[in-house]
Amino acid sequence: MTREPFDTPATRAAQGERKLTRWVSQKIPFLLSLSKHERDFPPPTEVFRFNEAWRDALARGHGWKTRALQGKTALLSLAPDLDDKMLWIND
Repeated sequence: MTREPFDTPATRAAQGERKLTRWVSQKIPFLLSLSKHERDFPPPTEVFRFNEAWRDALARGHGWKTRALQGKTALLSLAPDLDDKMLWIND
C-alpha cells in the first residue's frame, strides 16, 4: 500500500480540526462582497459559526492566536465595517 507523502494520522487529524477554519476562509469573499447595508444584518447562524471558529483559533495556542489576530487585522483593513462585537467575541 502506498501512501501520499502527507497522508499521516497527524495530518489527517489536523485537516479534520480545521473544518471551521476552512468554512471561515470560504466565507471571507462572500463577506467582502456584501454591501455595508447587508453586513448590518448577517444571519444569526453565520455569526455564530464565524465566532465559533474565531474562539477555536484563539484557544489553540500562541501561534494560532497570533495568526488569527493577524488575519483579523488584514480582514478589517479590507472591510472595516466588519468590526462587529458579535463576530469577534473573546478577542
